Amino acid sequence: MNERWAQRPMTAKKRFNLNIEYSYRISAMLKITCHVILAGPVGTSDVASIKDRIEDGIYFVPGQVLLPDLRCAFDEEGRAWDKAVDQPWHELEKISLTKNVQTEWFDKTASEVVDAFIAVRWDDDYLSGPTKPLFVTQQVVSDGALNKSET
Repeated sequence: MNERWAQRPMTAKKRFNLNIEYSYRISAMLKITCHVILAGPVGTSDVASIKDRIEDGIYFVPGQVLLPDLRCAFDEEGRAWDKAVDQPWHELEKISLTKNVQTEWFDKTASEVVDAFIAVRWDDDYLSGPTKPLFVTQQVVSDGALNKSET
């Protein structure tokens, strides 16, 4: 267990898992959304710690905080990031406490991700490898119609 996590006070309110939904846009018309539930225990102070680290209340780089980068899900060939056209910033859609069970394909705990958010220094030049999350939803933003879903 990480020292910072061990120093956090455990209260009766810390009986939840952490629900995070975020997206990556390649244009004004298309985005991919990822939804993960991380095993707790976490509480409202942990959600607040994460929100405090999000740039402008919305932007973050998931690869720097142990979450899957979504940019590669657009790329059928699995090419490396191209700094000329790709940027690492993703948008936080939702973060909340939940009693739902942890996402099966994701092996990080809420404490690991919260600690990563607390320690992070965002890097505009961050490059991710060609990893693709096991669950993404691709949608057209203009009309909200769902184009593609993978599980």
